Amino acid sequence: MERPVVLLGHTGKMGMALQWVLAQRSPVLGISSSGFNAADPEDVERLLRQHRPEVVVNAVAYVGVEQCEQEPALAQRINTLFPYQLARLSREIGFVLIHLSGSTVFTDLAEGAWTEEHCPAPINIYGVTKLGGDALVAQYAPQHYIFRLPILFGPSARPSQFVEKMLALSASGTPLLRIAQDVYYSPSYTRDLALAIRTIYQTGQPWGLYHLANDGMVSLYDLLKEFDKHLHLAAKIEPVMQKEIDPTGVRPVRIPLASVKRPPLRPWYEAVADYCQWIQSQ
Repeated sequence: MERPVVLLGHTGKMGMALQWVLAQRSPVLGISSSGFNAADPEDVERLLRQHRPEVVVNAVAYVGVEQCEQEPALAQRINTLFPYQLARLSREIGFVLIHLSGSTVFTDLAEGAWTEEHCPAPINIYGVTKLGGDALVAQYAPQHYIFRLPILFGPSARPSQFVEKMLALSASGTPLLRIAQDVYYSPSYTRDLALAIRTIYQTGQPWGLYHLANDGMVSLYDLLKEFDKHLHLAAKIEPVMQKEIDPTGVRPVRIPLASVKRPPLRPWYEAVADYCQWIQSQ
């Protein structure tokens, strides 16, 4: 019997894209937080020993800078210790571990973009706990891929992240969206990233750490203006400085990603155009 791909967190934004892409080639068993408790080691071990997967994709994370600052112990459990357990089980059961991480393991960069060769330096609990997970997966999982991803846009079950949240606010009648013009990312389309992840795994690329992002960088303000160009949002978009929105200073403002291991994906604005076309088709 063919061993399955177990996709943990398949109802999240990146999980949905991976489910769509991976299921085209392999049987995929998607399991969400309603099917297991990532903070319960016994439940996690029971689940994986029961299914004995060939590949485990970890798209589970305790996300959000503010939430992690408020609940650091839970952030550590989900973002650091859970990947550690998956890494140990990957050795014992014999599966490939694909672990998703993010650009929040870095601090601000004056110019250029963060690559796999740079040393991380997180400035908040979210980034610290994600970096801990990366390090433990790299140390304990013999066959692993760690994919650091930037801010995402793409089909989502709920508008819980920046782009979809702003689109939902505009659609609900919010008249004004105040968006940071001094926060720069490499925004990326979840389906582009999922296709790249599948290609790297299925073509047998070397184990290890990869950065994946659509090419280029842009401010959050200009990113939303690009969506406005295609979707003609009802809300007015106003540029502001990040400190006017978030005075805590625990959120990095310039963390674009690039790779020295892989050719760049298509430009972010081409991916935005495709996503907007998908939105309009729904």
